[in-house]
Amino acid sequence: MIHYYITAHGYGHGVRSSEVASALRRLRPDVPLTVVSALPSEFLAARIAEPYEHRVDSFDVGMVQRDSVRIDEAATTERLWELVRSWDRRVEVETQRLEGASLVVADIPGIPLEAAARAGVPSAAIGNFTWNWIYEPYAERYNASGEGEGAVRREGAVWGEAADRFAQAYGLCPLLLRLPFSEPMSAFPHAVDLPLLSEPGRDRRRFLAERYGADPAKRWILISFTTLDWDEEALTRVRNLSAYEFFTVLPLKWEGENFFAVDPGEIPFRDVLTSCDAVLTKPGYGIVSESIVARKPIIHAERTGFQEYPILVEAIEQHLPEVFLPESNLYRGEISEVLARIWTRPDPGRELPRGGAEIAARELARFL
Repeated sequence: MIHYYITAHGYGHGVRSSEVASALRRLRPDVPLTVVSALPSEFLAARIAEPYEHRVDSFDVGMVQRDSVRIDEAATTERLWELVRSWDRRVEVETQRLEGASLVVADIPGIPLEAAARAGVPSAAIGNFTWNWIYEPYAERYNASGEGEGAVRREGAVWGEAADRFAQAYGLCPLLLRLPFSEPMSAFPHAVDLPLLSEPGRDRRRFLAERYGADPAKRWILISFTTLDWDEEALTRVRNLSAYEFFTVLPLKWEGENFFAVDPGEIPFRDVLTSCDAVLTKPGYGIVSESIVARKPIIHAERTGFQEYPILVEAIEQHLPEVFLPESNLYRGEISEVLARIWTRPDPGRELPRGGAEIAARELARFL
């Protein structure tokens, strides 16, 4: 039995892990698979080849977000406090669950990796960053600013303890499958570097035009956010951009003649991306890698407080036509200027090798 743990912090983790899990199912269909994640069952079912079991559970906090762009730091602190208090108990429970398991894979919670080490089960991690790397700067900032202030010092201790627990768990894992656009991930003792996991989607422009009534003669923009708080004034600005058709993927949806919300159960996200002319998004691993594979220009919004943000922006700048959109302009719906500029931006023309899911599956199969 393979136990594959996927964080629910952002759909990008789910998309890339689904690629690997499906490749592993194709390579070793004889080994049962259990996916452990708080991601929606319908999201996983649309991406992972059956049969597999889905156990709903979560083993990390990530960064609690107010929406797709902004972090809720106070809420993250409280969630981290709950996590570190329950860490040892959850390791003990998960160790018992792993009795009889043949492999643990994690993207990229720490508790399952620590439980695997305790249960004597081989384990591997997949990712482009570690949670200790994300949390350490917050611990340092709180500790630097909280001298003599009990509440702030306590918060610094929470972030620091969380970073330490993740680093220790990662150090028990014998194999990291490291994705492109990564930080060093030095908490792991051994790493194998992978090419991109993503594969190109299909151009479904004609189908989308007929199904949703979009004008194929206009520029199509994919607005790729899980949530985006546009008020009526911002929406009016976007609705007035009559030269464009704007696509979202459910659950993100707005009313308007040039807004079209696509059901991902009907047409895969990567097909929607391939069918559009450009994407407006925040830099996240999934959308950046899939846009590079699809060769789609990116208008990328500012994303403050995310440690991986500069790495992903560098990847965008090196591989795609791109325009930066300040956060204030994004929330006001002031996107006409960047839309006009994106078509004139140079294409670096640099492509990256693909096939990472199959390579990852072969590496994982060595443990079976």
